[in-house]
Amino acid sequence: MTPESTAPSPLPAALVQPLWEALDEAVLVTDAMLDPPGPTILYVNPAFSRLTGYDAGDAVGRTPVILKGPGTDPRAFAGFNEALRAGRPARATVLNYRRGGEPYLCEIIAAPLTHPDGSRGYIAVEREVQASPAVPLADLRFREWLLAASAHDLQQPLNALTLLAGVLDMRAGGDPRFREPLDGMQAALASARDLCATFLDLGRASAGRVEAVAVDLGHLLLRVAERHRVAAAARGLDLVVVPVRSAVLSDPRLLERILDNLLSNAIRFTPAGRVLLGCRRRGGRLRIDVLDTGPGIDPATLPHLVTDYQHGTRPESGQGLGLAISRRLCDALGHRLEAGHAPGGGARFSVTLDFWTGDGQGATAPAAP
Repeated sequence: MTPESTAPSPLPAALVQPLWEALDEAVLVTDAMLDPPGPTILYVNPAFSRLTGYDAGDAVGRTPVILKGPGTDPRAFAGFNEALRAGRPARATVLNYRRGGEPYLCEIIAAPLTHPDGSRGYIAVEREVQASPAVPLADLRFREWLLAASAHDLQQPLNALTLLAGVLDMRAGGDPRFREPLDGMQAALASARDLCATFLDLGRASAGRVEAVAVDLGHLLLRVAERHRVAAAARGLDLVVVPVRSAVLSDPRLLERILDNLLSNAIRFTPAGRVLLGCRRRGGRLRIDVLDTGPGIDPATLPHLVTDYQHGTRPESGQGLGLAISRRLCDALGHRLEAGHAPGGGARFSVTLDFWTGDGQGATAPAAP
């Protein structure tokens, strides 16, 4: 296989398996069935047996579900099967369980494979990883709870400060000496309240308290855009919403939070031109696009841009917190967050999600220009 090739090639078992047998990382090979109950295990190496407690006789013929347990979060696999079906490698970090029931944190990298007989399948390499000693695995959920609880408790003093700022505003009247600092104070308080609300939403999603219902996407997009029209106008940008008549399956509050973050980023990083919010049908799913006419995204950064705390090289680039939060919310909802290049230049951030078909009627979406 040449370095440029991306399609899997048949590899003789006599050549490959001795290498797999000698690896310190766990290796398992499966058939190509990704639909439930999952692929059938065809091969495991000795390192897999040492890691999991399942030897070849226990594992072959069964599915990787044998490694799952009560703490295994299915959201960790968001986009995993989609990547494999598209012929791309997939990666996940998940809590698995050994044969005796002991949990362990595991990093999984899987890729398509063509077996020597020409049939298709997948190969996965699993490696145990350790949580940071400063933040043991058992404390990770507590940290998420603490963040959400802190955001909740901060709302009361922030609301009090907002009321006090309103009193000062009334007492200052039209005195220009107080107008600028009061406007700045109220903007800062609004930003702090919004950040607390974001952390509360993130805590709710992390705890699995999401409510996927039918969402009228056309009305939701208009609400989101309306909140950003003033900011777009202040930068001299046209904010365009492509009309859509679709019902999707999502948590409306969390979906609005995701799109708020993406639209805010697009406006912030676009010096001139327009920002467009529209939809495209992608197979049996719907993709919501936020397109801008800004400087675009560095190709080297693009594959990592929607992972935690990654950001591009665009002017005024921040710490990527909004994208990290959006990605976690998408994971919790089973949506897919992607970054790409907009037609004609600029950046594209997209959320792919399911249509709502609860009434048996399919929804349609016009293609965004």
